[in-house]
Amino acid sequence: VAGSAGAFAGWVTAGDMYFYKQGNSIPSIICKPDGHVAIGRPSLYGSLDVGDPFDTIGGYFAVSANTAATHVIHSEFEGVGNFDAVAVYGKSTPADYYGFGGMFEGGYTGVYGSVAQNGAGFYYGTGGRANGDGSGTKVGVSGEAIGYAGSKYGVKGAASGYSGPRYGVYGEATGDSN
Repeated sequence: VAGSAGAFAGWVTAGDMYFYKQGNSIPSIICKPDGHVAIGRPSLYGSLDVGDPFDTIGGYFAVSANTAATHVIHSEFEGVGNFDAVAVYGKSTPADYYGFGGMFEGGYTGVYGSVAQNGAGFYYGTGGRANGDGSGTKVGVSGEAIGYAGSKYGVKGAASGYSGPRYGVYGEATGDSN
């Protein structure tokens, strides 16, 4: 460390490297010899672990490239195998009946899912599931449209193609009493 700017140069071969905020005894950045980094957290749960118990935003990313190919955050699973790997996972369970695992806002579409079908099975662009043993109502997919003017559809579906059945909205109900 040199000068008032706090510059650092060098390498670590055996142990962790810690960076501290001035006057704080808890490290604000931890660098592991294997390249893993924790920012604002006392321990490491992934290659990059970011958070702060006193901030309302754990990480903020912004990009201003004006192109449809821009991804502010790009997450991609690169493994292979017959299992359902997750590229993006969100969890928020502060208490029963509270928390959103993800919140998205778009100028045209808030959430968009797509699948490039290669086989003959069922493929889903977007899905939802509500499960549990509680006595409350479970809704797999919910939609709501609100406004003063124009048409509103809580859930809208469309199907097109040249052969086979087409259903804009399709549902099934099973169980002892429907």
